Amino acid sequence: MKFSKEDRDSIQKLHLLSGLPYEECKEFFKYFVVMLAIDYMEGRTTNFPFIGNLRIEYLGDSIKKAGKEAILSTEMEPEAFLRRLIGDIEDGAETEVHRILKKDIKRYFERFDGDE
Repeated sequence: MKFSKEDRDSIQKLHLLSGLPYEECKEFFKYFVVMLAIDYMEGRTTNFPFIGNLRIEYLGDSIKKAGKEAILSTEMEPEAFLRRLIGDIEDGAETEVHRILKKDIKRYFERFDGDE
């Protein structure tokens, strides 16, 4: 499995936001793709926690210079949390993301202050 520059940038963002090691974040996504493939083979949708459910439908193949490529149709059903989050962002309200980040920052500084 090869990660594109865009993939690596997203993994880097997750690494920086979460504080988790970069390689751990990379492994997470690798196995999320494995889970997605298993769900597809079993005819199930894949749940992205807090985001929604993704359904993939195979429509056939397309021949490209690089070889054969699957033509897919996807349908995403957003979870209530994501709809609420986007609504709060659009309304200019404090979001769950703000609360999570504030809590993490507070915990970081409490730990930092305890080191003195």
